[in-house]
Amino acid sequence: MKNNLNLKVKKIIKSYRKVNFKDNDDLYQKGVLDSMDMMNVIMDIEKNCKIKLDLHKSKNFKFSLSNLVKRIQKKDKKIV
Repeated sequence: MKNNLNLKVKKIIKSYRKVNFKDNDDLYQKGVLDSMDMMNVIMDIEKNCKIKLDLHKSKNFKFSLSNLVKRIQKKDKKIV
């Protein structure tokens, strides 16, 4: 499931920028995504996964593929 979710989130991110990146890269810090792209990615993830990500509550959140997948899995477990 994690690999499937990883590919789904990667596809969403790549729909905004056609740049290669590693799973642990901070996409905002590296300049892959700007703030508007980040908001669009979050909205797309929420719509596709039918969850609500509360990223504003977390301190020192690194906007990376691996962290987004962890958040989705955490939210998914709370729903089920």
